[in-house]
Amino acid sequence: MTQLRPFWNLVITVWQVYGKRVELGQLRRGDTLEEVALFHGKRTADVHAVTNVRLLQLGSASHERLGRRYPRIALKVTRNLSEILADRLASSTQRIR
Repeated sequence: MTQLRPFWNLVITVWQVYGKRVELGQLRRGDTLEEVALFHGKRTADVHAVTNVRLLQLGSASHERLGRRYPRIALKVTRNLSEILADRLASSTQRIR
């Protein structure tokens, strides 16, 4: 029997009060994660691989170097990540209403 692969590759979870782990969502190819850590320096969730994945990491130091060397590209990256953060905040707000 063939085992079906999940539609997503990564699962995002957080620990809530009373030690309960809650799933926030799933990610697949092309998605971004931990954008908050780039700007704030702190991770906000745990991410677990469901399948083998390849990730590209852009830390704050790399982002700053990108800004010095290629300011237009860094601005575009920052704008895109800001839009993603805004969309996720709006989605989270909608879920708790």
